Amino acid sequence: LNRMTCVVNDRYYVKVFRNVSIEKLRNYKFLLDLIRPKLNIEIPKIYLSKHIPMYVCDKLPGTSIDDLPPDEVLKHGAKIQKQIFDIIDKIQSISIDSIMNYERFRMSMQPERTVEKPYDKDVSVLAHFDLNVGNLLLDKNYNIESIIDWDTLSIAKNPNTDKEIFFKYWNRYTAKHTQQ
Repeated sequence: LNRMTCVVNDRYYVKVFRNVSIEKLRNYKFLLDLIRPKLNIEIPKIYLSKHIPMYVCDKLPGTSIDDLPPDEVLKHGAKIQKQIFDIIDKIQSISIDSIMNYERFRMSMQPERTVEKPYDKDVSVLAHFDLNVGNLLLDKNYNIESIIDWDTLSIAKNPNTDKEIFFKYWNRYTAKHTQQ
């Protein structure tokens, strides 16, 4: 991977990147600042290092799905999925053309393991590229309170990419917890 979490404490976590320039991280922070006001959930506030490709970010409110009773998570599955779709729609509502020098975000931060399925139209949208269940933090009523791991944020050529990634991980979670 091109990144790794190296420090986690009660208030912050730090990610150090390999093969990612400080300029790309600045661009990534710029994109996050466009998204943050549009969402009614918490996303990390990023503090960039001036010299090494790394960032520090505040820990966010909410509880990891892994720390919640799986039967309750699954019972609220439709509610969680609806919230994810609303979040994806809000992210995609940001016009790519409004982002200065947006070409540099194409494929720039996507994990190598992510391969987009072809889409029959020429479409470009912003995508999280890692909307898996482990990156969702929920409140006690199973509402999404925060989303973490935005460092793969970039432009997708398929507007269904984030939904497909979410369903891949959601189906794994479901299969794991319904077999027990």
